Amino acid sequence: LIVCLFNSCANQAYPSGGPIDTEAPYIIEMEPKPNTLNYKSNRFHFEFNEYIERRSFEDAVFISPANVIKPVFEWSGKEVDVVLPYDLKENKTYSITVGTDVVDVHNRNRMAESFTLAFSTGDKIDSFSIGGKVYDGNTPGILISAYKIDSTNIDTLDPAKSLPDYTTQTGKDGDFKLKNLSAGTFRIFALHDEYKNLVYDPMLDRAGSFWNDINLSDKIPAVEGLKIKTSMFDTTSLKLFSADSKNNQNILVKFSRNVSLNSLSDSAFSIMDSADRKLSRVKEFYIKDGQSNQIMLFMETIQDK
Repeated sequence: LIVCLFNSCANQAYPSGGPIDTEAPYIIEMEPKPNTLNYKSNRFHFEFNEYIERRSFEDAVFISPANVIKPVFEWSGKEVDVVLPYDLKENKTYSITVGTDVVDVHNRNRMAESFTLAFSTGDKIDSFSIGGKVYDGNTPGILISAYKIDSTNIDTLDPAKSLPDYTTQTGKDGDFKLKNLSAGTFRIFALHDEYKNLVYDPMLDRAGSFWNDINLSDKIPAVEGLKIKTSMFDTTSLKLFSADSKNNQNILVKFSRNVSLNSLSDSAFSIMDSADRKLSRVKEFYIKDGQSNQIMLFMETIQDK
C-alpha cells in the first residue's frame, strides 16, 4: 500500500481530456488595496486565479508616472511581488496597470481587460479619466500612452523619444480606459509597442493619435468616446532609385515612392554629361503610366555654365 501511494504521489500530472480552458486569467487579490492613501512602501503584491506565463506579466506591467528604471519581480506560484527599485515622490498618485498581454499557462488565454491598482503617497488620490476605442481589427494589447503637456512645448513632443506619463492597454474589443489621471491637458497616442519600450519606433510600430488634446479639470473630470485608428507610417526620406537613358533626349527616373506633383517642375532636375561636363536642361516631363514614382524627362543640351 505504501509503495502504491508513493508511486501515485510521484506521478502527479494535470488530468488529460476534459473541456478546453477558455477562462481568462484575472487578479483575485492585491496589496495594497485600490485607492490606498499615504502608502509608503515600494512593494506591491498580486495573486491570480491560475498560473500565468511570468514573462507575459512582466512585459504587461506599466507604472505611471513612467520611470526608466524597470521594476523587479519576485514570484511564488500564482503570486508575484512587483518591487519598484526607486523612491516614490511624496503626495503623488501612482498607478500600476496590468495589461491584457498577460496569458495563462494552460491555454494562453489573455486577460479580458486591463487592471489598474492606484494608490497615493499622500492624503488624496487623482481620479480623472479618459476612455475610448482603438480601431485596428480588434487587436488586444495595443499600448495607450497619455502625455501631460501643460508644461511642455507641444510642438516638440516626440513619442519616439519621450516616455508617456500614463499608460494602459486595450482590451479584446479595442476598448481602453486611462484611470487616476491628474488634472491637466493630455495628448493621447495608440501604438503596437513591438519592442515593449513604451516609445514609438518608426517603420516598426503601427500608431495613431486622437485628433485633439484632452483637458481634464474639476468641471470635466472624465472624457469618454475617443476613437483612434492606427496605421503604419512611412517615415523614410524620398530616394532616387534609378535613372535610365532611353535615347539621347529621354531619361526615365524612378523614386522610392510616389512624388508630390506639386513639388515637380522643370528646374527640379539637373542632368550633366560626365564626359564633357555639359548640362542638359529639362524641357518638360510627364508621369509614366500614372505612377508618380516614375517620371519621364525630355531634355535638350545647353552650353556649360
